Amino acid sequence: RLIHGSNHKKAEELVMEVLNAPKSIINIDANDICELFQGEEEILLLEISVNEMSEMRMEQLMAVIEKEVAHLEYFNQLLMYFFVPQDSPLTMDELNTFLDYTNLNYGLSEVIWGSVFVPTQQPAIRAIMMLQHGVSES
Repeated sequence: RLIHGSNHKKAEELVMEVLNAPKSIINIDANDICELFQGEEEILLLEISVNEMSEMRMEQLMAVIEKEVAHLEYFNQLLMYFFVPQDSPLTMDELNTFLDYTNLNYGLSEVIWGSVFVPTQQPAIRAIMMLQHGVSES
């Protein structure tokens, strides 16, 4: 059920990266993924990044997501895992921007997110996004 373009191996690698991420305050585990993504619909995986020093970096991340999912008619489940440089953590305002954006633009029924700090030499905020899409219930 996993897709990443047509590259199933890459999709599996992204899932394993989330599951094997160093322990942090907000972790994602296999139970989170299994509970969120039930049913037969495909699960789309995306890997997204923006420069950590960019102004409005969460807005930039959301713009990339919007472009990547524009072809989808509907999706209702979202899991996002952020890999954030230690010296540039996400702020509460940025997390609220993410949650507000996903709620207002997609009306998702369920959003799960987590984050982990990565070494500072990685100059980007990276996110692995999993979403389940199918037919609109409306």
